[in-house]
Amino acid sequence: SKGMLVFNHAIPGVRSLWKDVCYNAVNSGVVDGCYADASDQDSHRTENYLNASDRAAFEAGKVITSADITRKFGGEPGKPYPQNATGVLIGKKPDQEGINAIQIEMFEANEEQIQILLEAVARGYLVQAHISVKVGYSVTCGCSCITNELAAFLIGMGKYSYFGYGTWISPDLADVKKRWCPDLFTRPLGKPLGSGTRSNNGVWRRSFSSGTNVTFDAHTNKGTIDWSGPSTEVEMTTRP
Repeated sequence: SKGMLVFNHAIPGVRSLWKDVCYNAVNSGVVDGCYADASDQDSHRTENYLNASDRAAFEAGKVITSADITRKFGGEPGKPYPQNATGVLIGKKPDQEGINAIQIEMFEANEEQIQILLEAVARGYLVQAHISVKVGYSVTCGCSCITNELAAFLIGMGKYSYFGYGTWISPDLADVKKRWCPDLFTRPLGKPLGSGTRSNNGVWRRSFSSGTNVTFDAHTNKGTIDWSGPSTEVEMTTRP
């Protein structure tokens, strides 16, 4: 892509550099994982720029890097994310090789995104659902405007599923704090009573042990969350 630095993972030294940056970041305690953007197959349009052998080596190298990091953190590529993991390497697609976690980078309230979430959850993967920055109101309007996306997430979420929104780069801590939505994020939820179910008319439903019930209409892309109780304010904290 124009303006993007591309690391040639076909070169062992480059793979070592990339892995060390990730390991050092996690070992610092500031972050608990690394996101490998554009790490899925042919994400750099390599077929347009590399011959067949160089392209194969480049793509294979990306898988080696991802698999090495996944194992370093106590996981196994293609297997469920382990409870005792010491970190995480986050990929892009559920069927991507070398990973056990993904970020849905442009999560939106629709059937397609729910299906991607469900596929990753079925594999036992850790999943981050990040509301698409293309959904402008998620940034400009904020907490009061993301109910549809949260409902879609709750329909498909699993044990290691996480939800978030905001710009890619926040200018300051105040902007980060604006993304914390206590009226949504501190409500009682509990464990799901089962998987989400979809009726013939395209309406998803899911209930949780707290008594919270969620619906999502795949035709209108509108969701409702019937919370079982009020929110409990939790102060947002940051690492020292």
